Amino acid sequence: MPLDFIIPSGGVDVTRRNGRDVLYIKGTEFTDGSIRLIVLPGESLAEIEFRNDGVWNDTQFRVDLLHLGRDLSIKPAAGFLETNNPTNIVGTFRSLIPHIVFDATGTGHPELPVLDAKQNIPVFINPTGEEVGTLIDQGFSFATESRMIDQATFLAGATAATQPVIFTIYEGLDNTGFIKERFELPISDFVASMPVEVIFNDSFGSGEGQNFFIEFESAGVFSLQTDISTNIITTFSGHELRTLEILALNMIMKNDAGQVVKNDGNFVLKDYFEAAA
Repeated sequence: MPLDFIIPSGGVDVTRRNGRDVLYIKGTEFTDGSIRLIVLPGESLAEIEFRNDGVWNDTQFRVDLLHLGRDLSIKPAAGFLETNNPTNIVGTFRSLIPHIVFDATGTGHPELPVLDAKQNIPVFINPTGEEVGTLIDQGFSFATESRMIDQATFLAGATAATQPVIFTIYEGLDNTGFIKERFELPISDFVASMPVEVIFNDSFGSGEGQNFFIEFESAGVFSLQTDISTNIITTFSGHELRTLEILALNMIMKNDAGQVVKNDGNFVLKDYFEAAA
């Protein structure tokens, strides 16, 4: 019995068909706000594009961990970049990359990230009650130090979650700030009266005196244990983070090769841009 194949017509339909060398992740080729992966004529590399005002241009995408080849990965780490070698190359298994800040005035001092040993940081302890609802929130601030956070631990209340819970961290005092982290937590993480662990793998960081605000939100009712002031029971695990200025080849020296130090104890340095000439 012969089979007749009918090719769908009508252009791209992201739910059923895409043209060759182009994959529409959202929308269509004629709709602003659409996103696509495409290999352009004459090129061998794929790129991701966003359509706006009738034209397509390169756009951005978000990943938690990016693999470069087979033996190097790169990920965010509290405002820095962390590299990782799965084969455990001596001295490079986990590394933080220094950075150099700049603004309209030019380049600042190169900064080297320095971590203290990992420790638990109890924030709100001694549970005396619980908060019940579909939306539970809490504000935080590390007043005296910067932190690289590996994990946050909370305590579920008597009401276990029956639907997945969205965990979000906002910068600032409420949920109108920039979203720093967002996870969807399964109901298996919210067993009644048991710890609720949120794993960041050191990606989340908070600067000295920086406020951040967290929310737990679910379609079903759940509860978290609180202290006497109704703060959510919370313990963070992570490193205290400091930075050291890296002295480059722009130190001002005296004729006798001595170093020039200011009254505040800092070295006198030549302008970085001029030093690069």
